[in-house]
Amino acid sequence: MGILTSDKNEKQGYVLKVLRVHSSKLSVLCYISAILSFCLLIHEKYCDSTYFSENALLPGLVNREFSLGNLANQYFDGLKNESSNQVGKLPSSWITSRFRQIGLEVYKQSFVLNYPFSNKKKYKGENIYALLRAPRAPNTEAIVLSTPYRAFDSPHGSTIPGIAVMLAVAKYFVSKNYWAKDIIFLISDHELVGMQAWLNAYHDVGRNGYSCIDYEVLEQRSGPIQGAINLEIHSDISSRMEIKIEGLNGQLPNLDLFNVAVELATRESITPTFHGKSHPFSTDQWEIWKEHAITISSMMISQGIGLPTGAHGLFQKFAIQAITLEAIEKFSSDGTVGITFVQIGRLIEGIFRSLNNLLEKFNRSYWFYLLPSTRRYVSIGYYMISFGLMVVPSLFQALSLYLNMNQQANSADIQK
Repeated sequence: MGILTSDKNEKQGYVLKVLRVHSSKLSVLCYISAILSFCLLIHEKYCDSTYFSENALLPGLVNREFSLGNLANQYFDGLKNESSNQVGKLPSSWITSRFRQIGLEVYKQSFVLNYPFSNKKKYKGENIYALLRAPRAPNTEAIVLSTPYRAFDSPHGSTIPGIAVMLAVAKYFVSKNYWAKDIIFLISDHELVGMQAWLNAYHDVGRNGYSCIDYEVLEQRSGPIQGAINLEIHSDISSRMEIKIEGLNGQLPNLDLFNVAVELATRESITPTFHGKSHPFSTDQWEIWKEHAITISSMMISQGIGLPTGAHGLFQKFAIQAITLEAIEKFSSDGTVGITFVQIGRLIEGIFRSLNNLLEKFNRSYWFYLLPSTRRYVSIGYYMISFGLMVVPSLFQALSLYLNMNQQANSADIQK
C-alpha cells in the first residue's frame, strides 16, 4: 500500500508541477483550440440545418388567402394625411375609428415617462390596442400583433405602412371563424416606453413606486400571451424581410418561431434575412464560411451589447416568444419586383395560423443557439465546447498562482 500511495503522490506532484510551470503555454493552447473549434462549428458541413421541433405549428399547411392589398394602400394614404396634420403626435382618433369600423373592441392607455436624469422631464404618450375575441375558445390565450408608431420624419424610418398593413390584416382576420386564440392589435407610442407600459399593465407589474413609468390600468385584456409579432414596415414596396430576435441581455425566442417566419417568408417569395444576410446559395465553401462568420459574429456582438433589437425584446421578459419583422425599403431601380402589402399580409396570416395551432407554450426547440444563417444553427451543446476552452485558461492561471504561493511559503518555512 505504501508503494502504491507513493506512486500516486508522485504522479499528482508531476501533474501539478506541469500546471505550475507550463500554465501560460497551456492557456495559449486552449485559446487557439477554442478559436479553431469555433471556426469549424460554423462550417456548413458541421452546423446543423434548422428544422421544426413543434409539430403542431404545421407551417404552410394551409393556403394563405389574404388579398386586401388595395385596402392596405387606402389605409396608408389616409394615415399619411392624418400624420401630416398631427405632426409628432399619434393619430389616435383616426386609428380607433378604423378599428371600430372593422368590428373590434378598441381601447386606449395613457402613460407618463418620468425621465430620471438631468432635467427630470415628463413625457406623455398613448397606446392603442384592439381585441379580436376568438370565436372557438373561451378567451384564455392570446397572440399579439404590434407595431410602434413612427412618423415620416423619424430617423429610424416610418412605421405608418406597418399600421396600414395591421388594419388590413385585422379586417381580414375578423372575417374568419377558425381562431382559437384572441388576437391583440397593439400600436405603441414612444417606441419601447409605450410597449413597456402596456406590458406592465397587462401583467400588473411595475406599480410598486420603483418604476419610472406611470400608466393607466387596462380596461380589457385577454389570457396569457402565447406569442407576439412586432412589425416595422417602412414603405409600401420593400426589398427583403429582416427578422430580429435578440432581446434584453441577449435573450432569444424559441428557435421554432424564427424557423416559422423564415419558412413562410420563403414560401411567399420574400427574401428572409438575419443581420442583413440571407442564406448563402453558393458552391464556394470559403464564401459560405465568410458569410456564416460575419452573421454569427454580428449576432454575438448584438447579444453582448444587451439591448433589444426591437420591441419584441420586451415581450421576452414575460416569457412570451416574440420576433420583429422589419421590411427594408426598396431604393434601387434594378427592375426586380419588390415585396408588396399582399405578400406581407400573407406572411403574417401564415405565422398567426401556425401560432393558432399551438396546444401549449413553445417548449420543444432550442432557447440557446447561434445562427450563422437563416437556415443553419449551432446549438448550445456545440458552442459550449469552444466557450469551455476559453474559460479553462483562467482556471490554469489561478491554480498556477496558488501553487507558486504554496511553494514560496514552503521555502520560507525551510529557511527558518
